[in-house]
Amino acid sequence: MRRNRKIICKRGNLELTFGEDPHSPFFLTDADGLYSTEVDVNTTDNVFEDGSTYQSSRITARNITLTIRDRGKDDHISVRNMIMSLFSPKAKGRLTIKENDGDTENEKVIDYYVEKIISDGLNSSREFTISLICPDPYFYDPDDKVVRMASYAGLFTFQHNFTASREEIGARIQAKSSSISNEIGADAVGLTITFSVHGAVTNPSVTRVESQETIQIGTSSKPLSLVYGDLLTVTTGSGNKHIYLTRSGVQSEINQYLSSDSSFFELHQGDNTIGFSADSGSGNLDITISYRMRYTHA
Repeated sequence: MRRNRKIICKRGNLELTFGEDPHSPFFLTDADGLYSTEVDVNTTDNVFEDGSTYQSSRITARNITLTIRDRGKDDHISVRNMIMSLFSPKAKGRLTIKENDGDTENEKVIDYYVEKIISDGLNSSREFTISLICPDPYFYDPDDKVVRMASYAGLFTFQHNFTASREEIGARIQAKSSSISNEIGADAVGLTITFSVHGAVTNPSVTRVESQETIQIGTSSKPLSLVYGDLLTVTTGSGNKHIYLTRSGVQSEINQYLSSDSSFFELHQGDNTIGFSADSGSGNLDITISYRMRYTHA
């Protein structure tokens, strides 16, 4: 058994923690479906050859089954009502798992819908079996990771004593490429790439060096001219592939400026070297890449 694993289930303002600590008010007896992945593999039979031909694979929805035991300190009716309110049918909830005494470095989250609740409801130490369906089978980090390729870094923090005139308060960080390592996460993690514009820029682009996939925004036949204050946002996740331009506080989608050979590349397993460029004015860009790592198991 894992040492003091904690599972937190939350729906709206309702939240309960189930733990393996013997002093936990709701003891986590068992949790199934956290560390396995089921995949549908589609193949086509060959009439004149042995075996079959691979077509595609699809990770199926995840089924998590929690078995929890109430310590019996409260009356069984209030406990049952608490559990039933938290695991309400048709309402989306979020499960957070923390390994190793609740270590936040090993924290992952997944959204679920309730499939079934079974309770004996009679014993002094009451047991509940809760079946959850997760349409998105991946576990995610609780927060985005952020990589700044070109930006300004502060050179001091407050409180601060200014001891000289014209003291420099920040320095320009200008990296034409940055490497993102994905050693244990799932393949094909969507990115959000943000271009903050501080001067005239024409036709910016970003490239994943390993695959030579490029997102080219603006071409010689349809150029994109950016000006000071513009914000260009590119999203590459599955079902979320867009290019937005925010100018004077107004956001518009500008996918029409994407070159015909562009590819909305994602973060893959292994090393991912991301570089950026522009036909002109690349030094006037601040580039930020954010992503939410996802995993095939908790």
